[in-house]
Amino acid sequence: MKKVRMVSVLLQDILVSCELIYDYINGLDYKDFLGSIKAQDCVNRRIEIIGEIVKSLPTMLRTEHPEIPWKSISGMRDILIHEYYHVDLALSWNVCQVEIPKLERLIKKIQKKIDSDNK
Repeated sequence: MKKVRMVSVLLQDILVSCELIYDYINGLDYKDFLGSIKAQDCVNRRIEIIGEIVKSLPTMLRTEHPEIPWKSISGMRDILIHEYYHVDLALSWNVCQVEIPKLERLIKKIQKKIDSDNK
């Protein structure tokens, strides 16, 4: 697979995870989220996946886009994987409400640029 295509696929996978997170919390408020282990597990799993994808992206892409907190994203993944026994659900909720929409917007912008550069 060409490197550009691989990057495009990885970025698309991030966008899929963002959409799934929106689906998992659709109609929930914070109290509902705290009461739903299923929603917590689904959201946290998708955050883990996003973090894993970020670790797979080429260093050059991450360097070219410092507006995305790559290190924080992969760090959150590490916390969810290795410190699962005391995950801060307020942080997970904040990621869903604030960080995922920002990330989605920025990833779409990067993907659009990659697509237009390769036409």
